[in-house]
Amino acid sequence: MWLYSTVLFTAAFVLIFMSAVSQNRLSKDVKSYKEQLTKQQGLFQGVQKSLSELTEENRQLQEKVKEEEDKNKEYEQQIIEMNKKLDEANTQKEMYANSMENLLLAKKYYDEKKYRESAACLEKVNKEMLSENAKYLYDSFADTVYKKVAIVYYNEGYKNYSAKKFNEAADSFEKSLSYKKDEYCSDDALYYLAMSRLKIKDINQAKFALEQFKSQYPSSGYIKDVERLLNSINNN
Repeated sequence: MWLYSTVLFTAAFVLIFMSAVSQNRLSKDVKSYKEQLTKQQGLFQGVQKSLSELTEENRQLQEKVKEEEDKNKEYEQQIIEMNKKLDEANTQKEMYANSMENLLLAKKYYDEKKYRESAACLEKVNKEMLSENAKYLYDSFADTVYKKVAIVYYNEGYKNYSAKKFNEAADSFEKSLSYKKDEYCSDDALYYLAMSRLKIKDINQAKFALEQFKSQYPSSGYIKDVERLLNSINNN
């Protein structure tokens, strides 16, 4: 009995010892696991913090990039506008130079009594490019030149009409009227323009010219003949 008790006690002691050892080992394992878990959590928090910082830095960098891009676009637009203004200034400068050159040529041709060439040069002058004083001088000079050239083309037209060159006559009368409609020969030019159209059987244009004549020169000595021609055309 004593032996049996001794064996049981020894077995129980061994079991208790082994259990204590196992618990101690388990405790150490749990502690080690907790330490590892804590380290991993710390590492994860560190990584998470680094990611947050990197994300914020990336956001700030993108904002700076966008800001620089916006500035570049603004500069590019300013450059485009400046180039456009420069082109406009160069164009105006060229137009002004051409206008002044043609104005000087017009005066030269006028002095040489080349009224057609003088009028052609004046037509190339951009009046808006001139100063107010220059505009006044231009208007006065152009009026003088256009009167001269209107008479030149009328005389040429009448000469062609007398030679029965009715197409050429019509062209000359039209040019005369394009320069002046209130010159002493203007009603003659429009009347003979209508007659030239009738001669070449261009009835519609002849009628148009006669109707213009009736409206523009109602007190002309040709008015009765014009009305008679219009009645004849309308009745046919």
